[in-house]
Amino acid sequence: ISVTVVLFFFQQKTAYEIYQCDWSSDVCSSDLLKIAGFASGPVLGLFMLAVFTRRVRQNSALVGFAIGIAVLSAIALGTKLYWPWYATVGSLVTLAAGWIVGLLQNRCLKC
Repeated sequence: ISVTVVLFFFQQKTAYEIYQCDWSSDVCSSDLLKIAGFASGPVLGLFMLAVFTRRVRQNSALVGFAIGIAVLSAIALGTKLYWPWYATVGSLVTLAAGWIVGLLQNRCLKC
């Protein structure tokens, strides 16, 4: 899915640059890499959640993924964080949120 999103936005950005006759490749590549970092961060967090934790259910992983996307969206829209950090922040937030939700869910099931 993330590859499809990146290719779609790259196509839209390229079409806009052709229409506007704006050939500044630095802007295009920066935007493309920003979208790729935004899309791949939470997916990497899900992978790390599956590899580094013992028992995480699907519900916990999906809640962690949603929290990772929400936090990353807030950071991207509200701060001036440089785009290479999007993947790192997104993956760590997704990993932490999924792990915490998994712990809480396992604790509630034992009660």
